[in-house]
This record gives sequence, structure tokens and C-alpha cells, in this order.
Amino acid sequence: ESVRKQTYPNIEIIVVDDGSTDDTASVIERLADPSLTFIRHERNLGAAAARNTGIEAARGRYIAFLDSDDEWLPDRIVAAIRRFQTSELTPLGVVSCGNIGVRANGLTTITIPRRRGWIANDLLLQKQIGVSNQLLVVDARLLREHGIRYDPLLKAREEWDFVLRLTRHAQFDFVPEPLVIIHHHQGERLWNESKALAAGEYLHEKYAAELEGFPRAHSRFHLRNALTCLSAGEWRRGRREVAEAIRAMP
Repeated sequence: ESVRKQTYPNIEIIVVDDGSTDDTASVIERLADPSLTFIRHERNLGAAAARNTGIEAARGRYIAFLDSDDEWLPDRIVAAIRRFQTSELTPLGVVSCGNIGVRANGLTTITIPRRRGWIANDLLLQKQIGVSNQLLVVDARLLREHGIRYDPLLKAREEWDFVLRLTRHAQFDFVPEPLVIIHHHQGERLWNESKALAAGEYLHEKYAAELEGFPRAHSRFHLRNALTCLSAGEWRRGRREVAEAIRAMP
């Protein structure tokens, strides 16, 4: 509903059902909205594959992402398009925005991005710079010209990998307003510690050369892995990651 209430007039809505067992299909059918395209995976393929299905189906100049449990404020898209049109950054490929985080206990936080321009180093240094999937509006030409998609082998941290590849080709800007509501739930969502541990190993191998050429980022990468290990109760593995972080430190 939050997508259908956008003030931007020309929106194509693509709903990808990743093999769910709920009544998503019947809800979509009842809406009878001609701007809405419904695509269903016969089995669950994961968040990365679902987003790729949406990218492939999209026909518009810009692509934005929204998970099923989050919301857009009404001016979310129009504000991003306006920033694309007025930003002095060239080439500009992605516009993000601030968000309102709502936790299960009712606690609410507001976060605004802090980095713009060429942000690859910030991302490699594991800085929180406001580039979650829900916050991104991407120039679709960037995805099509460079063949950039989410890596379906990743079951966590896929957005970090996706955004890092985007940073190689274009600059990032942001709207300094909270225009997305992100609901944080306890327990399983699209991310958990076990998936994140596997993703950390995979990403370390995938970007080994890049990380080894940037020692401070390499150290930070291991520290992030260590924190994930500790959160999952993997103490011995966490200690190994801390040792690797110290070894990589410049």
C-alpha cells in the first residue's frame, strides 16, 4: 500500500513472491491494479534471486527496492528523482535516503546517510553509510550496462556485495530525510547469524585481492566477522577472526 500511495505519478510495481505459503497471490488479485505485475517463484530461491527477478522484469529508468515488512513514506520516490535531476555528482548512479527504524519494543530511531560521491572505501571499511536495499533508488542503466545483479549464492550481506559493485561505476548521493520505515523484528527475518557467518567466508574469498590491497579494510572485515561470530556464540571462531584482524592491521 505504501508504494501505491507514492506522489510520483508514473510507477511500475513488481511484486515477487519467493515461494511463500501465505495468501500473497489472492491479495494481489483482489487489488486489481493495472500498474502491478505479480511474479511467483514456485520454490523459495532467496532474497537475492527474488530481487534479480524484479530487476529483470522492470522496464523503468529507475529501480527501487522494498522488503515486504517495510514501508515508504509518500514522497520517497519523487524526492529521489528530484535528487537525480539536481545533484552535481557525475556520473550519479544511486540515490539513497534516511530511514525510521521501528523495533519490536516500540523504540524508534532516525538515521540519515553521511557519505556521498565515490563511497567504495567507506563500504570496504564497514562504515554504516545508509545503503540498505530499502533505501536505494538505482539508475537502471547502470545495472543493464554492467550486468550488475545480486549474487544468488549469498544468503546474507548480499546488499553489501551488490552496492560495492555499483560503486565501481558511479557515484552515490542521498536525500537527507527519513523516507523509509524499516521494521526490525526479533528472530528470523531475511538475515540471521548463521547465514552471515557463511556470507563472511564467501565474501572474504570473493574480494580477497581487494581486501589484501587495503589493509585497514581487511582488518575491519575480520572484525565484523568476529562480531558476528560472538553474536552467534561461536567464541573460538570469533577469536580467530580477531587474530586475523590484528594480523591484517597496517
